[in-house]
Amino acid sequence: MHYWDGFQWVNISAGPNNATLKDCNGIPTWVVTSCPFKIGDIGPAGGTVFYLTDSTGLHGLEVAPIDPIHPLTTAASGCYGSIGVFGFTEPDGIGVGASNTNTIVTKCPDVDTAAKIADAYTVWRQLL
Repeated sequence: MHYWDGFQWVNISAGPNNATLKDCNGIPTWVVTSCPFKIGDIGPAGGTVFYLTDSTGLHGLEVAPIDPIHPLTTAASGCYGSIGVFGFTEPDGIGVGASNTNTIVTKCPDVDTAAKIADAYTVWRQLL
């Protein structure tokens, strides 16, 4: 099969067994599961991919999309100076956010902390 990439005709040879030809970011690609993501792509939840955990491009993290109907706000992190008191996993780092957010939500008495706002955040989508 051939397709026009905007500059030249490109040949696509037959794909491997159990693969499906999909449009991956405007490029016809043989894939077995789903299109690999790159940093900056729109992820499966509608946010922007900002971190990939492996070389397949199928696992990583995305930042939530901006929701004009339910906008986020700014807030203090809450319980300032209490890292040792509450037993956080680490102050920062990839992979510890959910644990630390849960610790703040359950143990910090401050209201409207950034952790509590993020924990309550839900992406709303209208189904057509």
